[in-house]
Amino acid sequence: MNKKQQSSNKRRKRASIGLAVCFAAAIVLTGAYTWRNYRANVKDEQAKIEEEQQAKEIRKRQAVLQRKRWKMKNL
Repeated sequence: MNKKQQSSNKRRKRASIGLAVCFAAAIVLTGAYTWRNYRANVKDEQAKIEEEQQAKEIRKRQAVLQRKRWKMKNL
């Protein structure tokens, strides 16, 4: 092989390596983005569940108070 062919092969190898690195970086960035969105969604869902549980608890307490008031009224 002459020098021209050797340098051409080196360029191709470098280009292939560069392309592989770019693909790897794209995959990493996509994964990071997906993971961040997943965690945000999980946080939102947990907050929603907590709010629902608190609302349920408040409704139970109000119902108990209403029963007590009703009993006191009817005595």
